Amino acid sequence: MLDSAIEGIPIDAVVSVAIQEFEAWLIADPAALKSVIRQALTLPKSPEKLSRREAKELLNSWCEEHARSRDAAEVRRDLARQCDLDTLSRQCSAFERFLRKLQAPR
Repeated sequence: MLDSAIEGIPIDAVVSVAIQEFEAWLIADPAALKSVIRQALTLPKSPEKLSRREAKELLNSWCEEHARSRDAAEVRRDLARQCDLDTLSRQCSAFERFLRKLQAPR
């Protein structure tokens, strides 16, 4: 179904879905979290193994507690800019597969 949905699109396409939710990827880099939220936080060992909505709720609670003056969407954008892709790849298998698919074919 996916192949037929993107058939005929004139650009290369990669479709990937974060396991459970995108926030699992955003909270996977402790250095980025510390830089953006400005607090050392205790991270779950395997962000992609959190239950449904748990990563989203965890990030929301950190935003409310430590980044009150900033909009949660702004915090998410900043995290996405700051996250180290190698760190995310090591922490999140779905992200690692996503990055591999983005690489040009050899």
